[in-house]
Amino acid sequence: MARLEIIKEKLSRLKALDPDFLIFGADSHKYNFNPTLSENEVSVFEQEHNIRLPEEYRLFITQIGNGGAGPFYGLYTLKDNEGDGSEEDIKFPFPFSAANPFNLRDLLLNLDILYYDANTSQNENTAWEELNKKIVSESYSRTNRGTIYLCTEGCGMYSVLVVNGAEYGNVWFVDLTNGLGVFPITDPATGKPVGFFRWYELWLDSAIAEERSEDENDRWSGEGMLSYTDYVTQLQYMMNNE
Repeated sequence: MARLEIIKEKLSRLKALDPDFLIFGADSHKYNFNPTLSENEVSVFEQEHNIRLPEEYRLFITQIGNGGAGPFYGLYTLKDNEGDGSEEDIKFPFPFSAANPFNLRDLLLNLDILYYDANTSQNENTAWEELNKKIVSESYSRTNRGTIYLCTEGCGMYSVLVVNGAEYGNVWFVDLTNGLGVFPITDPATGKPVGFFRWYELWLDSAIAEERSEDENDRWSGEGMLSYTDYVTQLQYMMNNE
């Protein structure tokens, strides 16, 4: 509960620093939350999907709010993870690990090199495009396994919480739309994967630092979270150090 109080205090501080909602996405949520969920409502979701939500996230949606103020365009509600059929995948374990993330960019690049070294006809080009779409489509299906979506950065980039599998409780970054892949969000201080509370506080701490900065170059994006470029850099570093 002490951690929740720290988060509330930081959020109040950020809201006071950003009355005009200049932080990226703040004009969407305006630092407000949806009503909390009851223990019974959370239990119903868990029973339906045969999981137990990570405790940090569970505390957040029952004590602070079920969706609302958060990184980028704000936190999704728990119900936002239902309705498109992908919720059925929650019951399967998340298929990736910190040691073995999913580097879609390198996969497509390698296939691209192999393909264009050997094929040049229009029909073959069309066949390659279809193969590319198939790989991305199947990757989306795998990504949905054992996760719930926390928020979107836009442009097909998402933060997800692993609720089933070896990475249980950790937050991962997903970008298949732009051909990047799936990999863990890591703590800048330790390099280790982060859980929900640390992920949320990374946003708060970064956003507060941006709003306090007198240098406009430090404040232009207002994302208050690791940027897309930082994510790419993390992935490259991780791949080079396996």
